Amino acid sequence: MFDFSEDDIAEIRARSDEDYLYEAVLTYEGSAVVMKKIGILSEALEMFRSHARYMSVPELIDEIYAELNILEYFAGMRGGLTRRANLNGFIEKAMEFEKMSHLSLYDFIAYIHRMIQDGQDFGEENTVSDGDDTLRVMTIHASKGLEFGYVIYAGLHRQLNMMDCQGKQQCILTRG
Repeated sequence: MFDFSEDDIAEIRARSDEDYLYEAVLTYEGSAVVMKKIGILSEALEMFRSHARYMSVPELIDEIYAELNILEYFAGMRGGLTRRANLNGFIEKAMEFEKMSHLSLYDFIAYIHRMIQDGQDFGEENTVSDGDDTLRVMTIHASKGLEFGYVIYAGLHRQLNMMDCQGKQQCILTRG
């Protein structure tokens, strides 16, 4: 997006004792080419900071996506459809957050940070519809009540666990 190469980032980090990359970028003094890229990044950040003063969090995220062509960039990568769905899912998370009467960007970042610290998995957005011609892998329990044209049941050659048939439960085994 700002055309930093891996070498540029390595150079920025190598010339700094700062803990965070952002702080290292702010204090960087070196190559004129890298300094120009940092200038473009700084201008964009300042523009987004000014927009954050009057935009809602979902609007700001959408604005960032639009200005930097984020959706198009990630859609063009391997797994692009899923990446794009996940980015749109992030906006939906921001909309859910907004419905909880929280409006500030700071509060949203803290909310996401807490979710990550608590080990909450955002998961991937579903890009497969029921009508798609796909292979679904699931447990017997997850498939309960569903119907499929073809079923491959792995592990049928193994012995059954008869421990479930002891005690109060009654097991009826049939061969069909």
